[in-house]
Amino acid sequence: MVEDVLKDGAPKEDFAERVFKLIYEPRTERKLWRENIGSELEKIGSSGMDGFVRAMNLPHSQTRRTAIYYITEMPCSQQVVDLLKHALTDNNRNARQYAAGTSLNGVE
Repeated sequence: MVEDVLKDGAPKEDFAERVFKLIYEPRTERKLWRENIGSELEKIGSSGMDGFVRAMNLPHSQTRRTAIYYITEMPCSQQVVDLLKHALTDNNRNARQYAAGTSLNGVE
């Protein structure tokens, strides 16, 4: 019975895919959503970290910069730190500069 309840209550959405779509949407669409993206990512939380990883591995530097921006809004974790370290070695100078200029949420 417990197993059935847990299965029924389990999230149906692929959080990593949702994060990826929020970050990767075309610029014109993203501008419409910009105010809502942060709150959506906050709701998803660490369950969507694979979406950030996927976005950070795309060849499109604007997508990588967007991922860097939003990952700094996530609570600090080892995975967030690792992604930012990776961003500091990005082949795009603007993405590296953006990563270097970010600050982590919750770092004391």
